Amino acid sequence: MKKTIIIPAVMIALATFATTAKAEVADVIPVGGVLTDLSGTPIDGNYNIAFALYDDELSSSPIWSETITSLPVDNGVFAVYLGDTVSNPIDFYTIVSSSEIWLGITVDTDSEMDLIFKWTGGTTAGLRVVHCSDAACTASTVSDVHANCELSESVDVGIGGDGLGFFAYKTWKSGDEDLEVSHCNDITCSAATNNIVTDLNDVRTPAMTIGVDGLPMITFNYYWGGHLYLAHCRNATCADVTLTSFTIGNMQQTQGTYSITIGSDNLPLVTYSNWSSDNVLRTLHSSNTIGTDGGHTIVAGSGAGAETSVTIGEDGNPLIAYRNEVDGDLMVAHCSNPLCVPYFRRR
Repeated sequence: MKKTIIIPAVMIALATFATTAKAEVADVIPVGGVLTDLSGTPIDGNYNIAFALYDDELSSSPIWSETITSLPVDNGVFAVYLGDTVSNPIDFYTIVSSSEIWLGITVDTDSEMDLIFKWTGGTTAGLRVVHCSDAACTASTVSDVHANCELSESVDVGIGGDGLGFFAYKTWKSGDEDLEVSHCNDITCSAATNNIVTDLNDVRTPAMTIGVDGLPMITFNYYWGGHLYLAHCRNATCADVTLTSFTIGNMQQTQGTYSITIGSDNLPLVTYSNWSSDNVLRTLHSSNTIGTDGGHTIVAGSGAGAETSVTIGEDGNPLIAYRNEVDGDLMVAHCSNPLCVPYFRRR
């Protein structure tokens, strides 16, 4: 029987509901709302709020649930990421494979509210490219270049040495997380050549750049293997690649995104954080242009690294932005040399 709304203490208005991939500890769903009393007045304080996801409106058995204790509510407003714990992750493939998902919410000792949101899923998501017709993007062309590829997250884009767009992204294939790429066939990307770079199960956080040879270079984390990978494309469409793995301890709970750039020494530089091991911000500096060898450096200490992004400053040295995992602050690290190592002497 359909759940009824029984709300002795509070009422809720849902503000947002979307699937995303945050921090790569788990696939998460951001939810925000407004809590009021029965008269409609926003409330303040800390509340225990239980969230449950159902794959059917009439179901009494959730496919996932979580109770967040002492969730702060300020003038009625709250915000939370569902599944943002390693011990209770959300199975993103189950979510996108379901024809619909319903969200149920229970506040303190109240009964569960009516299933207040229906999200329509499906695994037919594809890669869509928008090409602006002018600098202000007042007009554009839209093309579906890889339809029904089950694209899930982490799309990165660059312009190859041939002047055409190139995309790297993660897809779901019957539960496997693969790394795929699309190379635009023309300047507007009305069509593309699509290739699978690797079919390793559980690829995470792909990021790409263009090497000094004009060919794409992609970094990603192989979740179950605990390795950071560099993939160097041997041609513009990445139909053939050189794939190199770097062992960096237990990377299975990597927190945050990878980032890659080409340094002033023309060599690839990757930034990442090893959340499950020591929670520090690190770099991988390749010793050659195709990324088949390199060494790791700790840039910032415990609690430092998450959601990394790197570029090269005017002085030729790396500039790294990242989120402090302890307090959520935006941090910036400026390296004193191209290798981003504490002690550096150029020969």
